[in-house]
Amino acid sequence: MKKIIMGAALATSLLSTQVMADTGVYVGADYLGVKYDTGISNLTGTAKLDEKDSGYKLLVGYNITKNFGVEAHYADFGEASLSGNTGDRFTIDGTTLQFNQAGKISVGAKSTGLAAVARTEIGSDVGIFAKAGLHKAELEYAVSAATASASTSESKTKAFGAVGLDYAITSQFLVSTELSMYKFEDGNIAGLSFGLRYKF
Repeated sequence: MKKIIMGAALATSLLSTQVMADTGVYVGADYLGVKYDTGISNLTGTAKLDEKDSGYKLLVGYNITKNFGVEAHYADFGEASLSGNTGDRFTIDGTTLQFNQAGKISVGAKSTGLAAVARTEIGSDVGIFAKAGLHKAELEYAVSAATASASTSESKTKAFGAVGLDYAITSQFLVSTELSMYKFEDGNIAGLSFGLRYKF
């Protein structure tokens, strides 16, 4: 009887430890490689379009169970830009426009969001996950030229999603890579991220 009681106590202790390891709060930070979808095409002359940039993401999450959790984030996606000289043309949404003087048009994007996270293990230290949620999609526009400059901003609630892979370095530290897609008012932003997670 004593051995049975001791065995039951040990099993309960191990189960409790496992539950604690699989649930709880975590934080993370990611480096983002970003690709904007501006919808701009048909550049002429010296016009130059740059839709790629780098950014970062900070996040905090809570694992409710081993396979399900919630996660909040803040992300800065850098910016996309279009520059040109007098007479250069470009097309956006089917309309052809022309620079009447040398200048630069840029758009920067930020995101604050909340997602549901589903995760499953495919090995002792490796897991795959998927995220789906809503985010406050903020866009900041700026136009600059030799004679004048202007800026404006807007924000809308949009959807986003991601899939990824993580690897446990230790019981508390994980490295993660993630492919994500964020909806914005004027198009989508795709991101490939690499980051670190710390589980409390």
